[in-house]
Amino acid sequence: MGFLSDVRDRWRRIGIFSIAANNYEPAKAYTASLSSEVARWRRERGIAIIAEYKRASPTGIIDLGLDIRDYYYQLQSYVAGFSVIVEREWFSGSPEYIGMLRRLGWSGPVLAKGFVFYKDQIDIYRNAGASSVLLIAEALDPVELRDLYVYSESLGLEPLVEVGSIGTLDTVMRTLSPRIVGVNSRDLETLEVSVNNMLGIIKYAKNEYPDLLIVAESGMKDLDDIWRARESGADACLIGTG
Repeated sequence: MGFLSDVRDRWRRIGIFSIAANNYEPAKAYTASLSSEVARWRRERGIAIIAEYKRASPTGIIDLGLDIRDYYYQLQSYVAGFSVIVEREWFSGSPEYIGMLRRLGWSGPVLAKGFVFYKDQIDIYRNAGASSVLLIAEALDPVELRDLYVYSESLGLEPLVEVGSIGTLDTVMRTLSPRIVGVNSRDLETLEVSVNNMLGIIKYAKNEYPDLLIVAESGMKDLDDIWRARESGADACLIGTG
């Protein structure tokens, strides 16, 4: 059994009772959607950068002392949006970091990034201040994915559907027709990274769905990687802290 299977089985077993109480006030609407900002940055600057605040991952600790205030002040002028890891157990994340970004004054897109299986999670992330939520297609069956997608939109959150294969991409486009998708270079079962596989999916997506906005996720370490993603058809790169 791989990592994603372990995550899915754990969520199925402990269910919604593992989710922290929703102590957040209902969020105001943020007018700048992730897709609109990605499209604008792509048009004006060639590619959009989404900065991800992440202190740990299943492969190890990155920087538990990373201060989100320092992170925000260093990057706010250079990114189209922020991604915040919300998973506590595997990533030392929290929805609270979304609220911190908002209190620091960020009014642009904020993506809540984690493993979403329940509508209650989406409620929490929205009320924390998220404007977008990650939905991992490989982690959900088609009915679950559609239900969570529609529910997110009903709350004013823009779903970013993550895919890891051409087959999954085609299914998502056929059933949901999203405006924006993410392509992950990391296999969520083995946790191995293949940037070349991601670039191949991006090239296919741009050829088959030319109006689709595409976010390249994971595995990019320098400007050369970002350039390769752009040349393959990516409209944005999600760059993590590690």
